[in-house]
Amino acid sequence: MQIHNHRVRAALVFLLAFIVIWCRAAVRIEHGFLWAEDAPIFIQQAHQLGLRAILTNYAGYIHLIPRLIAETQRAILPFGATPYFFVWCCAALTSGACAYIAFALRAVTPGTAVFMGLAPVLAPQNGEVLLSITNLQWVLLPALFVLLWEAVFEGDNRRALPRVIAVGLLALTGPFGVLLVPAVAIGIALRRRQSRDAPMNWPVIAAYFIAVAVQTIVMLRNPQTPRGAHDVPWLPWMIRAMFADFLPSVMATNTAGYLLAVLVICVCILSRARLVFACLLWFGVLLWGLGVTRTAPVMPILWYGYGARYLYPWGIFKLWSLTLSISTSKDSLLKPVAAVLIFLILLASGERFGAAVQQQLAIQSSDTSYHLTVPPGWSIDVPR
Repeated sequence: MQIHNHRVRAALVFLLAFIVIWCRAAVRIEHGFLWAEDAPIFIQQAHQLGLRAILTNYAGYIHLIPRLIAETQRAILPFGATPYFFVWCCAALTSGACAYIAFALRAVTPGTAVFMGLAPVLAPQNGEVLLSITNLQWVLLPALFVLLWEAVFEGDNRRALPRVIAVGLLALTGPFGVLLVPAVAIGIALRRRQSRDAPMNWPVIAAYFIAVAVQTIVMLRNPQTPRGAHDVPWLPWMIRAMFADFLPSVMATNTAGYLLAVLVICVCILSRARLVFACLLWFGVLLWGLGVTRTAPVMPILWYGYGARYLYPWGIFKLWSLTLSISTSKDSLLKPVAAVLIFLILLASGERFGAAVQQQLAIQSSDTSYHLTVPPGWSIDVPR
């Protein structure tokens, strides 16, 4: 696929991403969807606190974009439209993030950029993060990665203002901006080592570090006690979660998981994308480890089950790494191996995807209030 016009490519990816979302979760788009914290945290606090809710922390950090969506609904839309408004906002933001990834990746071939742009909607997931403002931070994380990559390695201050706004919003939505600081710092150091005069998009980088400073202060003032995990089989759990379970179920054995880990690492390390892969692997392991230590009870997390959101980014990163390996490798043998691995991951993604199952929500109104019940059984009362 050779689409050299970046805007046309972005528009195509936006459309394709939206089609994939619709195919995967048509019931949610057509009938509306709310999940868990959507109700008691974002909806109820928007009605109780008004604008103050926008900078109210939850789980120890700020969720700026979901708060803005909830506040917009409260301010201008009837309460009954909430499930639809939230879903369509998530669909638009997800498709927009995919489009931006394809638009920004100009150093790779157009076909590579298109597939990497679509990775967030093609990667294995169980639907937990799809079309829910509670988990929107996970879906937007790849866009934050690309924004920062573009600012450090391809920055020339081109149209800095929209990127400054985007990176500020994303870094203040969830803890990922803070977690990425070491990678960004190393990237800046490598870029400066290449050339002292190498152009970087300093307004975007400055906006990122300012937003990270704000989020860090909030996180330090609202510490979250990790539940901890000590006597667990770390390596077998990690190999199962990050490799074996990304194979079709008929192949998902421990032995196959170790083999997949070796193949993915070898293919990526032997390509010119090795540094990118090392960064993505490090961040994937970090998120998996956080999942093990922050969920209770302590048990293996699975992309298609318990703790799924902690593995969703790794599925994207693995598709990215293998795609870049195909694009950059000079070894003719590595390319078909990487292509087969991508095919197996996509096969597993289609086999175990579960968001098509509609989980019921209900809105009951009275003269004085609305009673909202959302899966998995959470409910709130909001004054009319």
